[in-house]
Amino acid sequence: MKDKELQKELEARGTAEISKGQVVQVTQALSETDTEVDYLIFGERRQEKIIPIDEACAKCTRNYRFKTKKDCQDVQAKEGKARGFNTMICPQQLAKS
Repeated sequence: MKDKELQKELEARGTAEISKGQVVQVTQALSETDTEVDYLIFGERRQEKIIPIDEACAKCTRNYRFKTKKDCQDVQAKEGKARGFNTMICPQQLAKS
């Protein structure tokens, strides 16, 4: 993946940024329930409502990269768990105001 493609993907996910050629994780879970999440992003603490993963997937336009919705969820869950998330596995689950 080229640097510009990587940067675009990271910005879309909202989980990391590229600083001086290195990928820096910017999102870290603090706590979460089935409907709310408390997390840090770029060092700023945020509390937001989350929607169920199936609802987020129904609205998502990024599924084209995976053969199935389950494949996408598996990748997102693995990456989410690495940042401390369990209920919220995809940034698309954040309820948009």
